Amino acid sequence: MRKIIFVITVFIGAFAFLGCSNDDKVKESSKDSSVARDVAVPVNVAVIKKQSFDHTFRFQGVVKASKNIVVSCSSTGVVHFKREIGQSVKKGEVIVSMSSLELRDRLDQAKIQLDKSNLSYMNSLLGRVHQLKDSVKLDKGLRGYLELQSGLTESKREYASLLRQFKSLQICASFDGQITEVLVSDMQKCRTGTELFRYVPQKDYQVSFKILESDLQSIHLNDTIEVDLIASNQKVYGKVKQISPQVDGYGFIHVVGTLTPKSSTVLMDGMHATISVKHTMKDQVVVPKEVVLRRSGKRIVFVKHGKEAAWKYVHIKGENDHAICIEKGLKAGDSLIVSNYVNLAHHSDIVLDHIIEL
Repeated sequence: MRKIIFVITVFIGAFAFLGCSNDDKVKESSKDSSVARDVAVPVNVAVIKKQSFDHTFRFQGVVKASKNIVVSCSSTGVVHFKREIGQSVKKGEVIVSMSSLELRDRLDQAKIQLDKSNLSYMNSLLGRVHQLKDSVKLDKGLRGYLELQSGLTESKREYASLLRQFKSLQICASFDGQITEVLVSDMQKCRTGTELFRYVPQKDYQVSFKILESDLQSIHLNDTIEVDLIASNQKVYGKVKQISPQVDGYGFIHVVGTLTPKSSTVLMDGMHATISVKHTMKDQVVVPKEVVLRRSGKRIVFVKHGKEAAWKYVHIKGENDHAICIEKGLKAGDSLIVSNYVNLAHHSDIVLDHIIEL
């Protein structure tokens, strides 16, 4: 019986010792937690002042040549290309020459007929004057009648028409450009109207893009546009040239801008680009882009309230590469926390380190 009482006494003592030890640990843990909560986070603060804001609108678009010319045969013949795809051509330079034996023969026959008609006309004149030089004294109407009677008028017209066709066998560039597509094979016989090649200007390009109907008030004729060429990472600047007066079935409006590239900029028909249009808005609440955080799917910033941080929900009016314009949630005079804000919580203790200017 004494042994049983002794064992029970030992167990009770052990549990009492463990309980005291746990109480001490809980007290130490509570003390450490209290100390952690009491540690104030040093922060920099900027007093918000209204300022101008450059609002940037971005759209996706395509670079297009201002002209995209398809050249066709004006007569039947065998084509021979003087230039290849991708090569540059100067205005007046021969791109395609054509050979046509049929047209050559017709031109030769027309020249013979012209000479015969001219001889017949001169014979008619000599029947009325002693020397050809005296024919200028004849009545103009009479000379016209003799030309018509001798067949000279018709022969001149036929020869001139065939000569124009023969000269058109050489197709020349009408502007400085670049050949983008050849539609027939070299030395191929083509009929009149057959499409031969396509070419575009070297530097005369524009950009085409679409904006939402809701963005119509944000873009105007002659606005400056910044065009980022996606493939080459080059920038080109230009102006808004056309804004369509029609909204398509998807709620988009077509916009065209002219481009003024540098001499070193490579532009190609069909290049994809990002178009930026900037507008300056005055007297706005503007904050650095990085201080606007997302919490629970909403945008927030932290401001200084006494010795604590407080978060504020904000509504965004616009943004650019560096800043965000606040429509609602902040006002001029608020003390915006601009450092050590990532790990802050609502009512976190803070201590002011520096006041800075935005």
